[in-house]
Formats: sequence, structure tokens, C-alpha cells
Amino acid sequence: GAAGTNSLVMPDSQPSLASPYVSMFMKALSTWIAEIATIEKLTTSGSFELLHVEHRLPNGKSMDFEVANKGKSSLVEVYTIDINAEKVTSAEGLAKFISKRSSDKLNDKLAGVDINAIPPPYFVPVLFGPVKRLRSLAQGQPWLGPQGIISPAMVFSQYKDADGIYQFFFHTLSEFYESLQSIPPNP
Repeated sequence: GAAGTNSLVMPDSQPSLASPYVSMFMKALSTWIAEIATIEKLTTSGSFELLHVEHRLPNGKSMDFEVANKGKSSLVEVYTIDINAEKVTSAEGLAKFISKRSSDKLNDKLAGVDINAIPPPYFVPVLFGPVKRLRSLAQGQPWLGPQGIISPAMVFSQYKDADGIYQFFFHTLSEFYESLQSIPPNP
């Protein structure tokens, strides 16, 4: 990276040795952050109580959390989507991508499981990416709402406000779209 940017600079002699590890670390870190932010949002809303972390399913796989709302438990699986890494060029493309990724995740996690024998599962897609990219996908488009057991997409992003202070988002996509008016055009 250029001097003054916060990018990692690798020696030219070994970039191919480190890059898979850096990429793997960043994927794990974004997943971890998304899981923590999701359970924090659920439990601080006053509606949900965390019962278990990594709830084991009958097929040997696990869901990230078991939560309770008014005495009824549900399972929650969080997964991340880096909108910079994906070839998404429109809000429609993003909706299709989230739907496909959700379906794949659902089929993988619940393969061979009697859905009636477990607490209801919910899948939470969390979008990561720069505000400029999210804004370009949001222009004039409706927000992506819940689709059955898929929760509304969540957004984790940051921008600099008019005073140069970093602001962070972790909201539903609809809340993000509503807040676009307050985000400077060049965050």
C-alpha cells in the first residue's frame, strides 16, 4: 500500500506465502465480529435472552446461538457477506445473492434434520463493506426484508462524519437506507 494508508505492506519476496493466511484471518475476524454484534443487538433489544452458544444439531453441525423470546427458544446462525469481494452490481443482484447464499447455508446446516424437532432456526446475513459501495447498491431501491426464516440483512459499516469522526453502523439494511440522508456524500 502507499505510505500513509493503513494497509499491510508485505515484502515482494513472499506475498504468496502470507496472503492466504491474511485472507483466512480477515474472514474469521469478520465472522467473529458479526456474531458478537448480532448477539449484542438481540440481547440489548430487551426481547431476547442468550441461552447457549454453538447449539449442537442432531446432524452434528451447530447453530451459532440459542436465544429465548418470551420463553420460546430459537436458533440463530450468522453469516457474513463482503460486498466488495462479491460480484454484485445492483440491489436486485444483492437480493438474489443473499437469497442464494441463505438457501445454501440453510441446506448445509439443516441437512438431515427434522425441522420440527429443533427450535425454529433463523439465519442472519451480515453485509460488510464501505458506505460508498452500500450507498451505490441502495440508490432508489427498497430494503431487503425477512424471507421466511431469513432475517432482514444486517449491515456493518463505517464512515467519517462531517467532523471527521468515525461512525459505525450495525443495523438492518432498511435502517441503513433510512440513515443515508445523514451520511456525508464522501464518507
